[in-house]
Amino acid sequence: MSLISSQIAQHEQKARTMCLSAVQHIDKIPISGWFSDFLEQSVLPPLVRIGFDRKIVDSIFRISAPAWELLSSSAASKLKLHPVLARYVQETRQDVVFRPNNWIVLPRAHSFLTKRDSLCLIVYLHYLNSVANIAYEKVLLRILTEFIGNFSLKFISSSLPEKKAIEVVFYGYAAMFWKNLQQPPSGLEDSLIFKNYLSWARAYKKRMPLKDPEKDSIIAEMEEMENKILPDQKGYSLVINKNHNAGDLHITLRHGLPGINHAVQHFTKKNILLCDCSHDHLSCRKLPRKINTLFRELRNSYDQETPRTREFIQAFLMELSNAYRPHFVSLNLSKQNVPDNITFTKRRMAYMVQDFRQSLH
Repeated sequence: MSLISSQIAQHEQKARTMCLSAVQHIDKIPISGWFSDFLEQSVLPPLVRIGFDRKIVDSIFRISAPAWELLSSSAASKLKLHPVLARYVQETRQDVVFRPNNWIVLPRAHSFLTKRDSLCLIVYLHYLNSVANIAYEKVLLRILTEFIGNFSLKFISSSLPEKKAIEVVFYGYAAMFWKNLQQPPSGLEDSLIFKNYLSWARAYKKRMPLKDPEKDSIIAEMEEMENKILPDQKGYSLVINKNHNAGDLHITLRHGLPGINHAVQHFTKKNILLCDCSHDHLSCRKLPRKINTLFRELRNSYDQETPRTREFIQAFLMELSNAYRPHFVSLNLSKQNVPDNITFTKRRMAYMVQDFRQSLH
């Protein structure tokens, strides 16, 4: 296991331990037989498929069971009990690409939730199982993450110690951030699910009237690791300034097209191909060493990667191979007065990528 993988695994285990420790300090929460069956059969399976941890999310539902149980068995079979919500979700599914702000009206924000909004869970899960639009699915995944966390926090059972119940949700969400950062769910790699848990944690922090240094520290760790693995575009300059370790990109490549694009950009910024090597983070003399670091990590982990991740790695190598292919590089360099050592480095990069790509077949 690489150093970065080990660090992520340690963070996940720490958060998971704190979550489950809080669960143990809460008395056994009685729930109705119907609600228990509903969780096991209709709720947990689709949530696990999209990156929720079964044991953690089961505990999160249980701390607010009295509010969730307002669904009742009859409500669970009748989506028409919430026709306005169903219409909003349908509109979002049809128009999210063109009107991305539609989903804001959907019940998920902590301050506006009511107990009756438990019905939303049924509708969200219904559309999750039938979604065909990738953009809409990504929005729905974020809605579910925020809705479940916020509803559970707002309607903690009055019989439970509030502090421990809050810890179940917060540390549970932190653990699921690390879990999905390390390995996203199969088929949902492009959705960057881990970012949803971090977004929720940031919103939680803003709502708190008093500072909590321990939770602030955990959120800061999450943000730092996000910037190492797959930062938002606005965070890219921060990564450059920190002389980002290229070896970390083997985890980045598990995150589908966004990961591939970020990894390719890391080695093929326009200023590099044009041999403007003023940026120390990827100067021409450092490129071979950096790409060797990544290749070493990829070689060590390749056999253990999922079939999907292997496809992403191959796609990344093809993109690099095209960017650095000898003919393309020679054409670009011939138009400029560049030192011979830079020309050599560029060509060397092209052959390094080609050789490594062939070695994986």
